[in-house]
Amino acid sequence: MSHDKGVIRRILYVIIMRFERITRWRCLSVALTVLALVMPARVFIFDSFGDGFWTVINNGNGNTLMVNADQSGSATITLVMNNGQPTANTATNSFLVTVLTTLAGSWRQQFFGSTANAGSAADNADPDRDGIANVMERFFGLNPLVTDSSSAVPAVAMLDTNLVITYTHSLMATDLTWQVQWSPDLSGWWANGVTDIGVSTNGNTEVRQGTIPASTSSPLFMRVQVSVP
Repeated sequence: MSHDKGVIRRILYVIIMRFERITRWRCLSVALTVLALVMPARVFIFDSFGDGFWTVINNGNGNTLMVNADQSGSATITLVMNNGQPTANTATNSFLVTVLTTLAGSWRQQFFGSTANAGSAADNADPDRDGIANVMERFFGLNPLVTDSSSAVPAVAMLDTNLVITYTHSLMATDLTWQVQWSPDLSGWWANGVTDIGVSTNGNTEVRQGTIPASTSSPLFMRVQVSVP
């Protein structure tokens, strides 16, 4: 039994090192392979995988756990080793494997079942046809598969001598950067002179207001510009 446990330690070392490299590379399609470090009679089995993230391939000497393309998630993997002898000697060990993705990839998988920036899940796509692109749906904290009313988009109004734009911002979308901008004619946009502050929070969404001094005798427009990394 002590010999078998030593083999498991060596096998886990190979798997963990490969997995750490994968998370740093942030690959979309990866494989974790248990190498045949001992006599061919020994058997390696992966167990407790699922949720559509994993595919197991038996290559004769062991099993390869394939992470399906454009997926992320976690699974508990169980290694079972048997010496293949008349007197069975078996050792078992389990560990957690997690494949990471970006914040955008996680959001796409939540709503579209894929981390890929493509098709209806693409940043510029508008699958619910409400005029709000996916990247803006994510920024505003909306559901990209549900048509939103006009109240979901930024609203502009005069408040005393200021023009104020009120909008929502998802606190989960920390990878997105934005600016509240103003323009006198819609041809050029500036952010100087704008005050942009959070006024309230509800769960993972905050309400913000951007303010710019304005004159009722001169045209003035405001917008929220969002940039992706």
